[in-house]
Amino acid sequence: MRGQLCRSLLRPVWSTAKAPCAKNIGSDAGGILVAKPEVTAFIERCMVAVGTKPEHAKPLADNLTMADYRGHFSHGLNRLGN
Repeated sequence: MRGQLCRSLLRPVWSTAKAPCAKNIGSDAGGILVAKPEVTAFIERCMVAVGTKPEHAKPLADNLTMADYRGHFSHGLNRLGN
């Protein structure tokens, strides 16, 4: 359930460049950039939606975002689906 909820919330942001926080980075890179604060807020909302206390969701979101930002994708946003 957790993975399904977060994936359904994630899809609109990552799959379209029309979101105000998204920037199309072209076909060479194969994706879309989303501002770091928006990613952190998204993770925090996902965690609260599945029952995490808000005071725990914020540091968790910060840690997951930082892992992605530093290039450790296996320890970042990817963890929401598990």
